[in-house]
Amino acid sequence: MKQQKKGEKCRKLRYTGCVTHSTILISENVDIKTVSARLGHAKTSTTLDIYTHAIKARDTVVADTLDNLFSKVQM
Repeated sequence: MKQQKKGEKCRKLRYTGCVTHSTILISENVDIKTVSARLGHAKTSTTLDIYTHAIKARDTVVADTLDNLFSKVQM
């Protein structure tokens, strides 16, 4: 398999594919530094600025999970 340069995999995808790719990685709890590197972003803050919608969605899942855990404890 040919060694690919930093961010090359995602650059080969069209924009929509890249957004989907990144959103899936974030939703699967891949750390933001890794996602940022795959996108070829020099700073993780760039990735965070662009993909905050995916991170906010994860926050909702975390909140729901905590609600479920606490409701079991209160029983």
